[in-house]
Amino acid sequence: MKVCLVGEGAQGVTHMEALQKMEDVEVVSLAGGIEADAEAFARKHGIPHASTDYEECIDRPGVEAVVITSPNQVHCEQTVTALERGRHVLLELPMGLSLAESQRVVEAEERSGRVAMMCHTQRFSPAFRRLHEMVEAGDLHLHHIVQ
Repeated sequence: MKVCLVGEGAQGVTHMEALQKMEDVEVVSLAGGIEADAEAFARKHGIPHASTDYEECIDRPGVEAVVITSPNQVHCEQTVTALERGRHVLLELPMGLSLAESQRVVEAEERSGRVAMMCHTQRFSPAFRRLHEMVEAGDLHLHHIVQ
């Protein structure tokens, strides 16, 4: 699978290290926030393309998935754009800065037929699995959490 990594900061480093250990995964593009930093990161990690132009990066030939580790305020827009272009997305928290932004991401995923998954390190812990079961059963709703 060919991947575009978005973000050259601490989370980008963490994801790059993990992606390099995966068979059949190749990071072919890096979308960075600062041109010099993106170019240095790409050289260090052997990524053949780097740019500060997000759309240019995700539109590179063969890119199937996007790993988003950029600043929180652009998560929603970047995720929706990637999904609309037919890319799968792995997204660092938060999904968006508001419930409305998060709903936009969910709706974009549903329309796209692609997978958008949040990086949630506790996703498979017993406590979070139980919470998920409660939501699925209809025993726990958003208003219970917000109140």
